[in-house]
Amino acid sequence: MLRGSLHPTASIRNGGVKEPAVPEPVVDNGALELDSQTARFALSQSIALMLQHDGFESVQTYALDVFTDVVGSFFDKFGRAFHEFHDAYSKKLSSDVTKFI
Repeated sequence: MLRGSLHPTASIRNGGVKEPAVPEPVVDNGALELDSQTARFALSQSIALMLQHDGFESVQTYALDVFTDVVGSFFDKFGRAFHEFHDAYSKKLSSDVTKFI
């Protein structure tokens, strides 16, 4: 059953699943920085909760891992494309915007 926390590296105690031991997130200049294990765990939890919300009563660990990998890859590619777009057009965009101000 989806009980909020499903992850293969989590330790199971008393029928529930507990988060793996990971370092605390770091806040630097107002930006939250997570290590890859914590980010993957948070993404896995979000996916598990969405599946539960959509009516799934259980999920195989392997299927959840594949789903997490696919969504993680999408976010990674989206972030890289956004960064490239920002680098390529930020100077042009700011000068265009100043024309209208």
